[in-house]
Amino acid sequence: MGFDRLHPAPSALTERVRSRSPDLAPSPVKAPVAVVKSKAPSVKQAKKSKKIHEEKENQVPIEIDDSDSEAEGGNKYTHWANSEKTDVFSFVLAFDDTGNHRFEQLKKNPARVLKRASEILFPAGNRSAKSIQNLWTRSTDTYTWIRTFEGFTGDGGGDPNSEDVTAILAHRLKATRTAALTIDKLKPETIILWEKEGWYGNNAKVTRTVVRNSSSTISDIDEDDDDVPLSLSGSTHLPPTFALRPTILLVILASS
Repeated sequence: MGFDRLHPAPSALTERVRSRSPDLAPSPVKAPVAVVKSKAPSVKQAKKSKKIHEEKENQVPIEIDDSDSEAEGGNKYTHWANSEKTDVFSFVLAFDDTGNHRFEQLKKNPARVLKRASEILFPAGNRSAKSIQNLWTRSTDTYTWIRTFEGFTGDGGGDPNSEDVTAILAHRLKATRTAALTIDKLKPETIILWEKEGWYGNNAKVTRTVVRNSSSTISDIDEDDDDVPLSLSGSTHLPPTFALRPTILLVILASS
């Protein structure tokens, strides 16, 4: 019997001890963990995300009032210049090349009239037919409110002791609303603008149909005044508050 049997080789001894002591058994070899590297966003994606964030922060809510501003193309807020509105009013109330009155055509074929207005008045394409239609609708509503307001005599209290036209109009507007007459959000500034631009009367003394609610008289109104406004079409059946010239808006509306 050799000496090596009494003193086994280190490798054999180690294996024998490990087999008797599980804690000393070799641990299983673990598979290497794959490391996934996150892809950094591209410059283009980063700019796009930044732009979207800025647009959300800078977005301004659009308030609805009786102005002629409107939203077009998403959040873009456009404003109609007074000269643009006058051009649209003049176009619709004029005759075309064939002698047809565009206002009458507007009732029968509005799409054609509005498209022509867009093409002729705004060849650059900055005003669509839909935009013009919206302007016209708001304008006819404003005219109706001003006519209702002008036809109201007041509540008998008279005008305030003030030379401020805005204050006087505000007082009358309040009385008109108290009487439950429909004038929506009509403001003194709108009435002043319409008269200044000639869209609604250019003579303070014109014949008017009034709603009689008191015995008080209306300032600057003479019911027997001979300054009867004329129509573009020559009709005498007109809303009494229109002292018209070719650029005035709504002479024909009352006869429609």
